[in-house]
Amino acid sequence: MKLISDVQVVMRDGAKLATDVYTPDGQGPFPTILIRTPYNRTSARCQRKPGIYTAAGFAVALQDVRNTGGSLTGQPFYPYRAEHNDGHDTIRWLEKQPFCNGRIGTHGGSYLAHAQWLVAPDAPASLQCMVAYVGPQNFHQGYFTGGALHLCITLGYGLVMAGAVTAATGGWPGMHKRFWHLPLCDADLVDGKHNPWFRDILLTPTADPFWKQFDAVAEPAKIKAPVLQMNGWFDFYPMPSLRTFELLRHQGGSAAVRQGSKYLAGAWSHDRNSTSRCGDLDFGTNVLLDLYTYELRWFQYWLMDRPTGIDAEPPLRLFTMGANTWQDFTAWPAPDAELRPLYLHSRGRANTLAGDGALSWEKPGSEPADTYRYDPLDPVPMIGGNHSCDYQQMPAGPLDQTAVEQRADVLVYSTPRLQAPVEIAGPIQVCLYATSSAPDTDFTAKLVDVQPDGRPINLSEGIIRASCRESVANPSLIQPGKTYRYTIELVDLSHVFLAGHAIRLEISSSNFPKYARNLNTGQNNYTTTATQVAEQQVCHSGGCASALLLWVRQAGLQYTVTRRAELE
Repeated sequence: MKLISDVQVVMRDGAKLATDVYTPDGQGPFPTILIRTPYNRTSARCQRKPGIYTAAGFAVALQDVRNTGGSLTGQPFYPYRAEHNDGHDTIRWLEKQPFCNGRIGTHGGSYLAHAQWLVAPDAPASLQCMVAYVGPQNFHQGYFTGGALHLCITLGYGLVMAGAVTAATGGWPGMHKRFWHLPLCDADLVDGKHNPWFRDILLTPTADPFWKQFDAVAEPAKIKAPVLQMNGWFDFYPMPSLRTFELLRHQGGSAAVRQGSKYLAGAWSHDRNSTSRCGDLDFGTNVLLDLYTYELRWFQYWLMDRPTGIDAEPPLRLFTMGANTWQDFTAWPAPDAELRPLYLHSRGRANTLAGDGALSWEKPGSEPADTYRYDPLDPVPMIGGNHSCDYQQMPAGPLDQTAVEQRADVLVYSTPRLQAPVEIAGPIQVCLYATSSAPDTDFTAKLVDVQPDGRPINLSEGIIRASCRESVANPSLIQPGKTYRYTIELVDLSHVFLAGHAIRLEISSSNFPKYARNLNTGQNNYTTTATQVAEQQVCHSGGCASALLLWVRQAGLQYTVTRRAELE
């Protein structure tokens, strides 16, 4: 492997981005893989990649994005803002280099994934494929769900990348204290300075044109390079990524992107799997994949025309939790799945795991509503789940939810112990009929697999802001005391609830600090400090039959099961 170190690639505005180029030994030119990172191209994590790809015959260009690492322009780092233009300019530069044969792929996860997505619309024809994992395609969609802000990632990321999480500022514990700060728009204040990125996220209305510059899939026909997406079920990107996958399959701008794009999801969180465990569950050695080899097959097919067979494989490769096996699917939801409602039932006392909440395939008759009080000053704590925050103090993934389910402000609905497995494969929604005493509030939902020993283990979660029930872009307050129908979208899943387990649904109004708290006043939740307690009612009677909506497979694991050996 040969290294051309610290090349200064000039952008259209004169900025210079530090880039290291790695080439295989031997005569070029070579197909080239571009990796653009804000996390220092010389870091140990980034340095793992060049050797893998150069050994397979690829050149690798590893670049620090603008205002990070060696690409400093004197301006503070502002996430994502420059990635469209800088990515295009870098690809145009690569096309002209003697080591590059004009066939380019991109690679990376998290920020590195979104940087790729922002390059994808109208990209130069030399961009022939992408590998984008655990990252958003739409900036707003990536950091808001149902109108609620993903607080721990936006505040945490903004302060970390600004260099404001230090011993002098209290480190991570000091940063965590900021989650509680009111008004929230001042939670980023360090040494009297605001973080512009965090404030823009909070204070820019959803309908503002500001967000369009960060939406890579607003016009899917402009994307022509096929994309291999990879996600962990316990990150918060599977749901928007699967929507994007379907969008490209139907509306992508080339036959290659429509027919060739792939999607893979495993039982891990934001970091790709290194052990068989995630949270409190061990998914067995079958979950472990050599993802680098899988990616190499992708790049070899699209950039080298090698017959790796990846083009003939079904478009979706998903790890089915519970059964702990990999399955291939031709579409999403699974073609043999039927959308079935599991209805909420109780005698009006579904509070806590000791309550009388139940789930049944049968519709409810005349049943009293369940009630609870949501106090923004005492929110339900996040325990595990679908996120990518500070793993040391707030681990992600499937964890025991007993402490959450002992709270009176959490409604708990469960099936009896299952006599036969129930396999789900598709999007998950909760249709909730609810009333609040507040002019605005939140409703949360969490899908739980109750283990044979009684431990409630979380699988998927979601939230809806009441004022965003009809439109996130054009919110409208609710009338206190009036019953509304809310749709709560949870993270998609391929999962089997095994015999002896139970299906459980938690309903509440907070999941903190994953989501910023709704203060229940109807005022701006980010610029005000006043709070009020909301009296909440969840209805499950007659024409207000609240339900958990699951895509239940009829054929079950008769679908093609792929052994680990076939993936490597």
